[in-house]
Amino acid sequence: MQRVYLTAPDSPLGEAVSTMLRAAGHDIATEVSRADAIAILDDAYGDSLVASAESLVGRTAALLDAMPASVKRVVVATGADVYGEGPAECTDCGHVRPENRPNDVIAPWEPRCPRCEGPLTPAGVREEERVQPARPLSALRLSREDLLLAWGRSTGLGVCSLRLFEVYGPRVLTGAIHGMASLIRNNRAPELPEDGLQTRDFVHVRDAAKAVVLALTNARAAGQIFNVGSGKGSRLSVVAAAMVMARGAEIEMKPTGEHRRGDPRHLFAETMKIRHTLGWKPEVALTVGVGEAVALGQASV
Repeated sequence: MQRVYLTAPDSPLGEAVSTMLRAAGHDIATEVSRADAIAILDDAYGDSLVASAESLVGRTAALLDAMPASVKRVVVATGADVYGEGPAECTDCGHVRPENRPNDVIAPWEPRCPRCEGPLTPAGVREEERVQPARPLSALRLSREDLLLAWGRSTGLGVCSLRLFEVYGPRVLTGAIHGMASLIRNNRAPELPEDGLQTRDFVHVRDAAKAVVLALTNARAAGQIFNVGSGKGSRLSVVAAAMVMARGAEIEMKPTGEHRRGDPRHLFAETMKIRHTLGWKPEVALTVGVGEAVALGQASV
């Protein structure tokens, strides 16, 4: 049995983790001084870069300073946005990694091969691939991950980082699925950036919580970084169409033809590492999850 301290116990992910831990016979510690494991699940808050840096990196450093010797394991939830633009396959050059697109990019939207300028087929990103955050907030998330992993290497503490892709589900009030569901429930067309054909990887909050619990309770997670996603790239326009169908509405899709600052064209996970190491796999099908989103008004972290 472990006593686990959660930094965001009332968040959708924190509540799901708490429920699973208690069901498995573990306790939730209300104070870090009484814990022997910690799950860092909170994200940035504040209306400035300084405030975000303090909430992500400063509070984590303070937590490490206050950490009792009883803590042997720490898991941190890091956004997959640290990757930036995802990798791809080129017919002539093989596996390549396009650079992040400029903020003023216009159609045609698809990245080209950085070596031969040929067309590309999107591929899942592996944990060992280069990180290239396109936004300052993404860079701060990466800094927190680096801090924790370095602390683990220097002290022997078992630190694990989970790079969560687009988490959605009950009470999750951010992300693409939440935004689209909010409009569709009001019989309004979802606004799809660019042409709506970009891909994202969606993972239900219950599946994300299961990954956190496995990382907290499996010694093989120590010192590791794992992707947590479905392992599939889903086009935003296809997801939106499925939500409209689930709602039983007649709504025309409305691509904006505009690029959102810092958005990758394609980003989805390669998940073989967490499947083989921790035995994790997603269980909630996207079709089920988006049906819940439009029916219940609940939907993405």
